[in-house]
Amino acid sequence: MTENNSPNSPKTHLCPGFLGAVSATEEDGAELANLLVGDALEAGRVSDIHIDPQADCYRLRFRLDGQLYAVAEIPRSVGELLVRSIEVEAGIDSTSRNERMEGSAELGPSGTSIRVARALTVQGPKLSLRLLEASRIEHDIRELGMEQGDLNELLEWSSHAEGMLLCVGPTGCGKTTTAYSLLNEMKPDRNILTLEDPVEFALEGISQIALDRDNPTQPASFAEGVHDLLRHDPDTLFLGEIRSDETARAAISASFSGHVLLSTMHSRDPAGAITLLRSMGVKDYEIAASLKIIVGQRVLRKLCGDCRQQRAAKPPEVEAAREQGVSLDQVWDAPGCEQC
Repeated sequence: MTENNSPNSPKTHLCPGFLGAVSATEEDGAELANLLVGDALEAGRVSDIHIDPQADCYRLRFRLDGQLYAVAEIPRSVGELLVRSIEVEAGIDSTSRNERMEGSAELGPSGTSIRVARALTVQGPKLSLRLLEASRIEHDIRELGMEQGDLNELLEWSSHAEGMLLCVGPTGCGKTTTAYSLLNEMKPDRNILTLEDPVEFALEGISQIALDRDNPTQPASFAEGVHDLLRHDPDTLFLGEIRSDETARAAISASFSGHVLLSTMHSRDPAGAITLLRSMGVKDYEIAASLKIIVGQRVLRKLCGDCRQQRAAKPPEVEAAREQGVSLDQVWDAPGCEQC
């Protein structure tokens, strides 16, 4: 569990507290879980923790700035102890043979909210932890690093909002952050309601509702929830994600009824979102009449300001820039240092 200089070696410096506890003669599962989450928060900008079973060990990975990094490999027995402890905290039945289960927990020194997903693989249960630390979310859309032209277009839409806006991209690219930022931009003079599965962050001044399939007083699906929300005179609705035919139909229906609707989709690019809507049974004329803006986004990692340095551009880089109509002689690289 020591780190070497290979670029593919585990980045053990990202979880020192956790690995220090693993090295002790006796491990406490709850303590290990809290230390692991605490290390992820201390590292900063970690959005997800993956606990993956291997043939003879468990592999831990952090998603940092959208990039997945291996941080450690721990003994199989320790990994199983860690998994069982997190399952208990998240209310997941560890004896269930279901392929997929979800729950939530509060872990880490400050009780950070964690969304836990469990998948039963051939080598054992895998856990995926999404860190829902509200203090990380920028609620001002002007602080998200968008190009000025794109920002102006979104601000213009938010001031005269109509129809449907979709934020699309891969997992961890900031779709929910963009949507929340737009909701905050719109909330002063609008009645805004959200329907989420689950509610990831609390937004002041906005009514948020969580799907709950086990609670008969709460909506069990997006389609059912939209039907209920329309009775509350909403100006703007936010659906956490469009991922099924019924959710797509509910979104289109709400948009057709004169309401502003925001949602997210997993899609490689904006054109792919239209293809997905078609595959969910939405007609082209319905898409044309309701869909106003698609925000396709990625997380771009910044170079470290302490170790970045200029070098001559390599021929493939020069050629790639030329294809975009740009002349390129020098580029910046960051080889890595203690600060980053």
